Amino acid sequence: MFKSRWVRLWVVASIVWLVGVGAAAAYYVWGRDACFTFETVSIADDSTPQDKTLAESIKNELTTKVLCGTASTSRF
Repeated sequence: MFKSRWVRLWVVASIVWLVGVGAAAAYYVWGRDACFTFETVSIADDSTPQDKTLAESIKNELTTKVLCGTASTSRF
């Protein structure tokens, strides 16, 4: 079956392509910084007006900012 040069070329080209796609996917998943943003932030209803004002400003900052950094795991 593998005596034909075209079949061998097709097999080698397919393997090279699969390794390339795998390497690109691995870089995309593990090689880049993790970025996230907060979708919602809850504020307690029984907060004082000052606390609500502070919480609203924090909420506005967190929901508009994109946070990026390298992902790290805990040793424990």
